[in-house]
Amino acid sequence: MRAIDILHRAGVPKSALALITGDGRELGDALIRHSSIEGVLFTGSTATAKKIANGLAVTGRGDIPLIAETGGLNAMIIDSTALLEQAVQDVLDSSFQSAGQRCSACRLVCVQEDVYDAFVDMLCGAMDELGIGHPNLLKTDVGPLIDAAAHEKIEAYKTHAAQKHKVLKSCTLPKDLPEGYFSSPILIELENIAALREEIFGPVLHIVKFKASHFEGLLGEINAMGYGLTMGLHTRLDSRVALVLQNAHIGNIYVNRNQIGAVVGVQPFGGEKLSGTGPKAGGPHYLSALTRAHKTDDNRTVRDEVPIKKAEIESKKRLAHVLASAAKAAQDWRGMADAPARARQVFTALAHKTQPSLSTDDLSYAVKMPLPGPTGEENVLHLRPRGVILCFGASDVTVLCHQLGKILSAGSAAMIAAPSNAPAVALINELIDSPDLPRGLVQLVSHKEALSIVTMSIDAIVADGASRPTIAARAALREGPIMPLLSGLDPIERYCHERCMSINVTAAGGNVSLLTLAEPICP
Repeated sequence: MRAIDILHRAGVPKSALALITGDGRELGDALIRHSSIEGVLFTGSTATAKKIANGLAVTGRGDIPLIAETGGLNAMIIDSTALLEQAVQDVLDSSFQSAGQRCSACRLVCVQEDVYDAFVDMLCGAMDELGIGHPNLLKTDVGPLIDAAAHEKIEAYKTHAAQKHKVLKSCTLPKDLPEGYFSSPILIELENIAALREEIFGPVLHIVKFKASHFEGLLGEINAMGYGLTMGLHTRLDSRVALVLQNAHIGNIYVNRNQIGAVVGVQPFGGEKLSGTGPKAGGPHYLSALTRAHKTDDNRTVRDEVPIKKAEIESKKRLAHVLASAAKAAQDWRGMADAPARARQVFTALAHKTQPSLSTDDLSYAVKMPLPGPTGEENVLHLRPRGVILCFGASDVTVLCHQLGKILSAGSAAMIAAPSNAPAVALINELIDSPDLPRGLVQLVSHKEALSIVTMSIDAIVADGASRPTIAARAALREGPIMPLLSGLDPIERYCHERCMSINVTAAGGNVSLLTLAEPICP
């Protein structure tokens, strides 16, 4: 309320900025169904974000911007080359600062078996030194939980976990605590990553050990949890850093530092999969997501949820094979160093025939974008291919070219919904048979099949025209992550995942980049 008051006194019109207080669930449900709302920015649980997406969809407004930042089962990996003293401090900060009540907090630490015992001994000793008390005091490391409901849930989980798993350390609460809902930090050993099934929003840390030979498999297990918000990595091997960037489906990756406290413009923040929709808050592509390039229907009406019929089940069995083929082609495609050049070449040939308004300049983007930051830290925003994108737009050849040009240039596969007599079918068949593209990268499905695919394991949907709200309503019914709904007029960066990597470059013994400065620091 104080911040809003300052902004109003600074000149922001009250008609442009309003603060509405009350029960979040009741207010939120009413607001997202209100016809004047043309965008939603949300931070909270994945379940609530899904309810918002569904609420927008059933009012015929599933095509408006929804940017959701949700939770995560965030892991930190520590290999045998890590400096354990630093790793322990970063685990403490990431897990127990703010009493673990950060969406970016470390929930799971994975330690290479060669240093596991030494790390556990050091971490347990460090936990003994944590100060628990009033957050106004400088000596306090761990403050209270937000409310009684949170305290009850966390204490119940700790009791349940102690019956199933081994508790390596549970801190003792001081006797002179002030009034508040305090929970003691706890370290729980798991047999495997799959045993961690839910996000516990408090000072609860889990730990597993892994073999050096299983490093890539470990990344696969972390990806399989379904979340993708933050990840920490402690290593002095550049090859491990590169492997994590290539294979971890995580929005923010932190190397040799803690994994909390993202700074606007320095570490743009936000996840993927169950951890959010993107684009990243504080990043260069956030503002454009709040603009609307596509035409809208001003007479949108409330729509019933589109049911998924039993007759679709048999069709899905065949479509699952088609999707697997597209996913494999997308993997091959993003592994080709000349894929962007090939995509532009194919597009140029198509443009010569169809004369769309899209130019090859619209297909270029910065795969890596260095970001500002303090000395001793390297921050880079990476754009990575989404995977398989379902494409509705074959009724207009020009629109389809906008969509396909960006899908292929961004390194993804395209599944195109079109009837057999659509004007663009000949164009699609050319792409399917193109020798410059991997087999299966472009596939043609019927509109009915596409509506089934909407609820399956795809990575985004691109649609333009009057069908957008209907497609959004169907997408809102799918299980799992909220489905990004793109437009052919969106910038190509929206066709990519944003991944920010922040590296403490001093961790290996010094900031080598300082030695390469062209001019001396002092005269």
